[in-house]
Amino acid sequence: MLRWEATTNDTSVYSWSASFYPQPLLNWKRKSTAGLTVDFPALNVVGFVSYSISTACFLYSPTIREQYAQRHPRAPEPTVRFNDFAFAAHAMLMVAMTYSQFYAVIWKFEVPKEQRTSSIVRGIILGCIFAVLMASVRAAVLGLDHDSHLETWTWIDVVGIPCWKGISCADSYRRSMFSDTSSSLRPSANTCRKPGSTTSARAPKGGQSIRFCSIVLGGYYPWVNC
Repeated sequence: MLRWEATTNDTSVYSWSASFYPQPLLNWKRKSTAGLTVDFPALNVVGFVSYSISTACFLYSPTIREQYAQRHPRAPEPTVRFNDFAFAAHAMLMVAMTYSQFYAVIWKFEVPKEQRTSSIVRGIILGCIFAVLMASVRAAVLGLDHDSHLETWTWIDVVGIPCWKGISCADSYRRSMFSDTSSSLRPSANTCRKPGSTTSARAPKGGQSIRFCSIVLGGYYPWVNC
């Protein structure tokens, strides 16, 4: 069973990685971006840049790894591996290249004048940047108290999933949505454990904060577990 899962996982990664090539190659062949929406590549850049930063931090940052271990003493080692970072970095480069093809000054392609990011997407991107900056300021201020990493915002909340009071909320939400067990055994989508506590606390508006942060930071990270 584990071998089958490993095979399907590898196939998924290779297929997803290969999917980044047809569009930029087609643009190169046509010397044009006509017919391609610019909004999706723009959001992809934000997502995979964030994804790359997150995987790199969980893999290489002593601070992030220490804070993760403090919040998850039963499983102190993040399961992110180099192949996660390699996939993210490769995807970041490919989507950045695709997005750059909308700049005629770089590629000399035919780019219709109306091909510009929509105001909605620009607002989403600016909102994402603002949210991460605010989370960084909050982590920098509250993180000065090194004895309160379990209860306050710290850097792991910036590079991971800034759900209310920590990553265990996302795990609770994931289990409630995808568990095959009886509904009576599932944790509520609105209920999260405070990091370092056995008690429960209610997250704001259930999983909406998680879905918003998925936009901010490029997706839900499956290696984050309680």
